[in-house]
Amino acid sequence: MARLILPAMPRWDEGDSGDGPIGMIVLSPKGKGGGYSNTIAYDHSSTLRTVQEIFGVTPLGRAATATDLRDLFVSFP
Repeated sequence: MARLILPAMPRWDEGDSGDGPIGMIVLSPKGKGGGYSNTIAYDHSSTLRTVQEIFGVTPLGRAATATDLRDLFVSFP
């Protein structure tokens, strides 16, 4: 079992531009520990793709080409 904790966003506007970092904390027995971090650029489609892969669903839309979150785990389905 894993939990992905995403930070609360003060507001969202699809007209906003910018690609600043969005923090994520992975709580899982399979998550890399010790304060692991990386510089891989993820977006919300990355989270969707990861969930779809875990459940064996073919990634749809932008998730099909998004980078999954496998680098955050010591083992991945």
